[in-house]
Amino acid sequence: MPTLFSERPLRSGQPVAGGGADHVLYTDASARLIAGPASGAVSAKLESTSSHAQFTLTSPSGSESRFRMSDGTLRWEFGRTGGNDFFVYSYALAEFVLRLSGSTGHVGIRTTSPTAPLDVNGNTFRLRLSKTPSSATDTGNAGDIAWDAGYIYVCTALNTWKRAALATW
Repeated sequence: MPTLFSERPLRSGQPVAGGGADHVLYTDASARLIAGPASGAVSAKLESTSSHAQFTLTSPSGSESRFRMSDGTLRWEFGRTGGNDFFVYSYALAEFVLRLSGSTGHVGIRTTSPTAPLDVNGNTFRLRLSKTPSSATDTGNAGDIAWDAGYIYVCTALNTWKRAALATW
């Protein structure tokens, strides 16, 4: 895989290769890496003539790789930590909003140390759409949860639903 680096800063309107307003940073028979203005915004794209494209970031120590998105003030960051976890960080909230553990496969929402397959650091989760199983033997998998205006339904075994009535208090 080719490695791209520049020993001098690029200036607006100074193509590295090719011409026009875009800076063609790398090109060969299978791919092009381009940076430059696109409709008034700065953009970068990797074009591939094969069935897939790969963009790799590597830190000098090899321990972390990060992308930062900003409009002059840092807004979001995502990447890989030294422990091989993937994260999404919100600067507006000043916290990690998503963490995928590389060692356990656990997903953490607003926690950096998920201890279950889905670990939500909050007091509410929302299941937006209602579902009413047609009967106690309707199709379902153990652990499925559904709700409607009158009941909460839990599938306790393959195609086996139980329900609890809801009441106002």
